[in-house]
Amino acid sequence: MKTINRFCLGTLFVLSTLNYAHASMVNVGGVSWDPDALSDWSGVVGLVHQDINSSTGEISGFGRINSMNNTGSAIFCPSCELTFQFGGFMPLGSTLLPSAGTVIDYSGGYLNVFVDFTPETDDFDFTKLTAFNTGDEGGANALWLSTVGHAFSGLTTFTGTAVNTSGSLNLSGLGYLDVVGGLAAANLNTNTILTNNGLADIKFVTSFAIDVTPTSANGSGNYQGDSVAVTAPANLLLFLLGGFGLSCLSRFRKKQ
Repeated sequence: MKTINRFCLGTLFVLSTLNYAHASMVNVGGVSWDPDALSDWSGVVGLVHQDINSSTGEISGFGRINSMNNTGSAIFCPSCELTFQFGGFMPLGSTLLPSAGTVIDYSGGYLNVFVDFTPETDDFDFTKLTAFNTGDEGGANALWLSTVGHAFSGLTTFTGTAVNTSGSLNLSGLGYLDVVGGLAAANLNTNTILTNNGLADIKFVTSFAIDVTPTSANGSGNYQGDSVAVTAPANLLLFLLGGFGLSCLSRFRKKQ
């Protein structure tokens, strides 16, 4: 009987230790970050390609995330890469294409992030980004995070501003997103970003320089959100093992 009691106590101790450790670094699909970090879940998207449909004004594009919580991709995704694709942002009103001095509000939109364990891009070479290798690549890459536009002012989910700087048209934007799926959904669906229309999960800003034509641009951006360590499974396991521990204790008392 003594052997059983030691096993029970040892098991509970190990699980308590695992639950405590779970509160620091988390790893979701090969991507690691500290949800208790000062910057929480934030970073820089250094490579972004954006297209504007000349007929409908829809904004779409793709890119790669190269910084998370002030760490490079070699740290937060050491054997993988995080890429993303976005689209469905439709202009509200009659102005479809940006020009100097215009401000265009957009509705709708989505942004999907994928984790890829056979990286074809890097943090600095824009030419390696394509509409294919930044997506799921025919199902080879996992959907890490799925988001849709959060309406923060009426129907507006994203606002784009065009400015003529030294003879060159530059675009900037501000938008909000709600998490709806993906491997990291439970960690990032936190509703902590205050807007004029409820709480969003992620805030993002963009900056683009028109590339050759008014309907294509290269740029960068950054994102900000809150994240949590999902401890429910560990707590459930502790609860079950707690019951197992009580069972062991009951058996011990009956033997006395």
